[in-house]
Amino acid sequence: MRRERTLLVVLLLILLHHISATKDHQEHRCPPSSCGNIPNITYPFRLQGDPENCGDERYELGCENNVTVLYLYSAKYHVQAINYDNYTVRVVDPALQHHNCSSLPIRSLSRSNFSDTYTDSADLYQASLYLYLNWESLNFEHIVFLNCNHSVRENEKYVESGECVKWDSKGYAYAVGGDLKAEDLEVGCDVKLVAPTSFKTFNKHSYAAIHRALAYGFEIFWVNLACQNHCPNKEFCDFDSSSQKLLCYPLYEESLLQWLKILAGLPLEWLAELTRLQWSPALPGQSHGPLQDASLDADPVQALEPELAPLRCSSRIGKPPERYICSMIETLSSILIPSSYKQALQNECWKKAIESELLALEENQTWDIVPCPPYVKPLGSKFVFSIKLHSDGSINRYKA
Repeated sequence: MRRERTLLVVLLLILLHHISATKDHQEHRCPPSSCGNIPNITYPFRLQGDPENCGDERYELGCENNVTVLYLYSAKYHVQAINYDNYTVRVVDPALQHHNCSSLPIRSLSRSNFSDTYTDSADLYQASLYLYLNWESLNFEHIVFLNCNHSVRENEKYVESGECVKWDSKGYAYAVGGDLKAEDLEVGCDVKLVAPTSFKTFNKHSYAAIHRALAYGFEIFWVNLACQNHCPNKEFCDFDSSSQKLLCYPLYEESLLQWLKILAGLPLEWLAELTRLQWSPALPGQSHGPLQDASLDADPVQALEPELAPLRCSSRIGKPPERYICSMIETLSSILIPSSYKQALQNECWKKAIESELLALEENQTWDIVPCPPYVKPLGSKFVFSIKLHSDGSINRYKA
């Protein structure tokens, strides 16, 4: 009886696997759909009314009055183009009209609306193609509309909208092409609207050109989904813009590359010391094991004899404070130096380092940490991650 039950369970598992594989295969093999000027709608997208096994239901598009519609943050946008090579879809606010300079987007939308601005994105769409948190990889820029209680003539970034835009028939209406930094916000001016555009070569001193750029629309990405499908084993995923392909790297290879970059910037005596500790012939009582953190030994003064480290100025190795809990025994190739805040959040040691740094900033009253307004671009501040080493090359602590 037990044998029959086991056989039944095995058959059910095989059947479920077959059904799942068939579904995945059919999602990618459905004939393309079309609506208006978008003729080739395929996976991951699908149109309302397509067979249930076609596309991903989370990426369902509408077709209204022969216009393809994408739903983003509870709002509708008209689809202008889909590029399956670089995982982009270009959309435009439906209220914008090419030949009507008075037409404006219905609602504000900026980089800060997308969760990949701050952390590993779980959203369907991302603002950046590359899986790093930086503004340089953003594929659109902002156009900021302002209303001022006085005429602004000394700031050339402020472009007067003339008769095209009037905010409640009061004050002076301006548009700024590109990101508005804090120092560019004039006294007596209020931000009324922020909108994105991916048309980056427009004349930022002409309101007509600014409006045409808005009507072109902006690009967003579904690269996270593509990476999940292409690198299913939680490998490091990167987009190669030259070959237009996604590449998968084992995490240990990325870690090794990060360490090579660090070692390339160390003084020669550090490299010599690290090389000697790792590759020199074993001395009596010494093994070829990985680099060890002597700060974890019961007696750090006796853990390393003076003759074993001739480049060291002192035989004393102080123990790190208790909050640096991540001094550990690891090989260089096993340690990943994050290149972004998102990567750092994936490791408990780096998260502790970030918390320690923020705590120190708060205790020292170095900064006042406040929310960033959606229309203001941060002034390039970011975390830099490193590992502090002892003079013998062993790990001292993780530093953010």
